[in-house]
Amino acid sequence: QATSLRAGTNYAAGNCDAAIYKLADQPWDDSTPVLDLSREVSRAKPDVLYPVYREQRGNPVIIGAKIFPRLINISGDEGARSLLTDQSLTIHAHEVDNEAIITDIDTWHDYTSLFKSK
Repeated sequence: QATSLRAGTNYAAGNCDAAIYKLADQPWDDSTPVLDLSREVSRAKPDVLYPVYREQRGNPVIIGAKIFPRLINISGDEGARSLLTDQSLTIHAHEVDNEAIITDIDTWHDYTSLFKSK
């Protein structure tokens, strides 16, 4: 995770005020949560904004440019998760009515179950 996170952040640094970080293992590409989150970032201007569906934290996450230097130096499998507990940051959870933000595929069982349910 860290390699992709650093690569995307290096590209975004200096080019935008915030970046949207989306996971590749989330199959339902629905623009509605991204649009909702983008509007909320424009309104509230938090350092980090993440979606919540029925009390479950999801993705994508929007991270402000002020945090980019920290992301460029991140390592390991945690990705940007440690930012969500950093009390020095303004972190907002944003409720969305879209299960896609918590749906991911990690195993063959996840894959087959997902298509059986649709």
